[in-house]
Amino acid sequence: MGFALVIFPGTTLAATIEACFSILKELKEKGTTMEQIKKMEKFVELNLSLWKEAFDLEKKYA
Repeated sequence: MGFALVIFPGTTLAATIEACFSILKELKEKGTTMEQIKKMEKFVELNLSLWKEAFDLEKKYA
């Protein structure tokens, strides 16, 4: 018996922190984050990924 799944929480946290610093550095230096806009998730997609379960329940019980 074994597992075929490995979780790397430190890796995802480090990537998240790096992305935050990158965006904040650009905002400080250039006053805008427009050059990195393509790297960012769209607002609608972000809401769907964060709130999908809630949206599904709303549709089910509306």
